[in-house]
Amino acid sequence: MKNGYSRFMWQVGVLSMGLVAGVSWSWAATPEENAERQRINQLKISDTPFEKLSHQTLSEWGQKALKIQEKQWKHAESEHFIIHYPLIDVRDRFIKEAEFYYWKIKNDLKVSQDLVDHKSHIYVFVDEAQWRQFQANTDVLQIGGVCLGNEYFCLYPKRREKESSGTAAHEMTHLVFNRFFVGNPPRWLNEGIAEYQARKAYFAYHGQRYESINKDTSALANIDFFKMTELTEYPQGSAARSAFYVESQLAVETLIEKGGPERFVAFVNTMIQNPDFKAGFDAHYLETFKDAGGFLKEMERKEKQIKYRH
Repeated sequence: MKNGYSRFMWQVGVLSMGLVAGVSWSWAATPEENAERQRINQLKISDTPFEKLSHQTLSEWGQKALKIQEKQWKHAESEHFIIHYPLIDVRDRFIKEAEFYYWKIKNDLKVSQDLVDHKSHIYVFVDEAQWRQFQANTDVLQIGGVCLGNEYFCLYPKRREKESSGTAAHEMTHLVFNRFFVGNPPRWLNEGIAEYQARKAYFAYHGQRYESINKDTSALANIDFFKMTELTEYPQGSAARSAFYVESQLAVETLIEKGGPERFVAFVNTMIQNPDFKAGFDAHYLETFKDAGGFLKEMERKEKQIKYRH
């Protein structure tokens, strides 16, 4: 990592499938997490006709999704989510995992006020041809999942469940995040939060790391962190893009572990208003790291723990 900021507003959280190898993190599930997982797994989810759903106002994308093979779609809802799906075997998997992520993020970040007055929507495609049709209809290409506001759309073909699980975890984290924060954080912060919390939540829920948890870190040493915080587009090339996700997650991990969740939430809200990293850092983390140099040293220490892929 090198050192060395600007503005951009994130609109859509996207994680492509197939990012590979490099770094591994793991967390052990706590008794509290185990108890919540057991509670959620015992939830009884049943189908509900669309006209009886508690929230029926869909975005343009949502309407386009449900017009693809209209008769195939079934619907169900839980406390915070509504799921639209064609096959029953993905219903409980998605909606229960989303509920666990909701609890986990709320618990980890110590946030209490859900700012959305309706349930978030999850649309699950299992047929790749239909997913390609949806992508063409919405001009969103070459992705396995996308979160837009309070809706999440994904491809989850059963025969590729393992490689799809990482995308699902990452994007569902975006979906939950959007219920507790108003506005969009800078790209690096938005993706770093999703990477960090998705890994923790997925491991706590499933007891294992997801398939795409390891990313190529060969380009990590080339990253100028402060310049990275100014990016308005994803880096070009798979190695650079993977390193961007890893570096962003390391930054979020460092800020949360050293400063605590309450300070981090205040920092996120500041960054939503003004994406200048140095201004946000100076406002919230000088007591924690003394200066930006202290933060970079801690980041470098974490980077040295990473196994590089050559």
